[in-house]
Amino acid sequence: KPKPVEVEAPVTQYAIVGFTTTCLEAVPLLDDPEWHVWGMNNLHAQQPFTPHTSKFSAWFDLHPTADIRKDAQHDAWLKSGSDGVPVYVFDPPADWPTAQAFPKDQMIAQFGRYFTNSVSWMLALALAKLARDDGSLPPGSKIAIYGIDMATGTEYSAQRPSVEFFLGIAAGLG
Repeated sequence: KPKPVEVEAPVTQYAIVGFTTTCLEAVPLLDDPEWHVWGMNNLHAQQPFTPHTSKFSAWFDLHPTADIRKDAQHDAWLKSGSDGVPVYVFDPPADWPTAQAFPKDQMIAQFGRYFTNSVSWMLALALAKLARDDGSLPPGSKIAIYGIDMATGTEYSAQRPSVEFFLGIAAGLG
């Protein structure tokens, strides 16, 4: 009797895109259906992504709402429906129609409290979305980071260890 053919689930891949020049390497992924490409903060107002914003699968602005509203252009984009892209925020206000609550408590329960920046929160969510019931990641899964350099001598140098922590978890899970 022939053995049944095992069918692998489709590979899920996440790309987190920030603001430095290496973000340009993520542009081809916007047209690749195997990648979930996540933008952040006011990247929608930066070139070259402005014409491609609707191709992102999710957006993140994990700052206090009052701070987000200080950027009038960004607030207007969020109020306009963010090109139909769901936007994760900590406390979704009613006037941002695509805003959804980021699962902060779930991420803390799963990974602890070592979050110092948006990239760390995004990495944790990607890991949570990828994880199978046994906690492992599917073979061939990928998490890529573009445009996030975490340079030393800036505010990012204090945030970098948290990102390295979550990249270590990802590497440890394969």
